[in-house]
Amino acid sequence: MAASQAAVQTVAEQQRTQETALKSIVAAVKDQPGHLEGRVERLETWLGKRAESQDASLKQVEKKVEEHSSTLAALPGGIDTVIERRTSTLERQVASIVEGQHKQAKKIDKVFTSVKAQQPQVIPGVDKESGALQRVKIVLPDGVDIPINRSGTDDAFDVFRARKKDGTLSFLRVEVPYYHYYTADRQLHLQGDWNAPFGHIADDVIASGTTKLLHDRLYTLWQGVRNAAHSSAAILEVGAWKGGSTRFLAEACRHFGKSGTIYSCDTFTGPVQVTAGIDGTRTAAQFEDISEDVRVSLQPYANVDVIKGDIETTASRIRDTTLSMLHVDVNVYQATLFTLNTFAPRLEPGGTIVVDDYGSVTCPGVKQSVDEFAAAHPQFRLTHLLTGQAALIRIVQ
Repeated sequence: MAASQAAVQTVAEQQRTQETALKSIVAAVKDQPGHLEGRVERLETWLGKRAESQDASLKQVEKKVEEHSSTLAALPGGIDTVIERRTSTLERQVASIVEGQHKQAKKIDKVFTSVKAQQPQVIPGVDKESGALQRVKIVLPDGVDIPINRSGTDDAFDVFRARKKDGTLSFLRVEVPYYHYYTADRQLHLQGDWNAPFGHIADDVIASGTTKLLHDRLYTLWQGVRNAAHSSAAILEVGAWKGGSTRFLAEACRHFGKSGTIYSCDTFTGPVQVTAGIDGTRTAAQFEDISEDVRVSLQPYANVDVIKGDIETTASRIRDTTLSMLHVDVNVYQATLFTLNTFAPRLEPGGTIVVDDYGSVTCPGVKQSVDEFAAAHPQFRLTHLLTGQAALIRIVQ
């Protein structure tokens, strides 16, 4: 009985709880329309303020567009002004340049007029047998000097090289193939890094102004030293001028590790004996003794022995009984032939003789002496190089 009453009370309490919850829900539902109306009002207020803010921003944008429109409207006129000023400046500059060119042209005309007024004498030289123009001389009056650069063309049979002595310009016709002209005159493939270390050594010697040999002829000497590097026999040079070729030989020996003395022989005052009828128009003109300058320039090379005097007189001072290489550059017949006859027999088998100017039309005596020597000494093989040098190789004892 007691249990039944407790159960009834529990159910009654649950019902009262549910009724209370339902009343709360009903009251909440009744208040919802008012709550929604407040939300709507707040939303409308916010939207109104947002619209006002956007209108203000649009008005500012319109104001800036109007300001920029006025600036853009004025811009084309400003550009035209700048262009006009720039054009005016360029016109003044062009006018100044043209005026300068006119002044320069007047100066050049004045110089040519002055030279023309001197009336230089032109003397053509014609070959008697063929009638071909062989030499042209231009004799200038005193006080007139025309600088002439090294000349020549690529035509194999039309190379004129200019020489100047006193007041005379002489253009000598030299027949050489174009590839030799490029090799001898420009040396594009032998200079500097193209053929190091030879290129650097040759560049330095040529730049010193102590040799007239260019890269191609120096390269012949370079190969001669290389071929003789195994030998300790001496190297003899007859005809050293200012000592540049001797210096080059010394540097080549240093590079290849070649030992032995290098004899540098010359009168250091010009050729002693010129043979008439053989050496052409060459003369035995003397110049200032430069032997002391040569000794000073070669002093850093302990293996170099400088000998001054006519080779026919000084030959006995060459103490070495054998030679590994011989370089002859004396330009004339007698000294060349004497040097070959005296020293070639002392050359080791396989040794090299290099004779300069063998192919030069201004040194006909050199070619004659070499040809006579080669004909009388079959143990030597003669090769005429396109450098203008002759190479004689001793092939037997």
